[in-house]
Amino acid sequence: MRVASYFMQKGYNVFRSLSPSCFCDLIAIKDKEILKIEARTAYLSEHGTLSFPKKTKGNIDIFGLYIANKDEIRIVPYSQQL
Repeated sequence: MRVASYFMQKGYNVFRSLSPSCFCDLIAIKDKEILKIEARTAYLSEHGTLSFPKKTKGNIDIFGLYIANKDEIRIVPYSQQL
């Protein structure tokens, strides 16, 4: 919900998946931009390493990360994880 709230604050209309087997968790739409988002809980080590599960069910555009130990949101393009 924190990731959805982040995108709503940025002016996106956000849609949440109801199916546990859906290819993404959220779809965010603003003007003509459509983002397929996988929302994950992540942790940031004291050395600056960001860790989170990277396996996805489908073709997504970005990971929306809630960094639990810092209480912040980060956006990571999926292409950076390939």
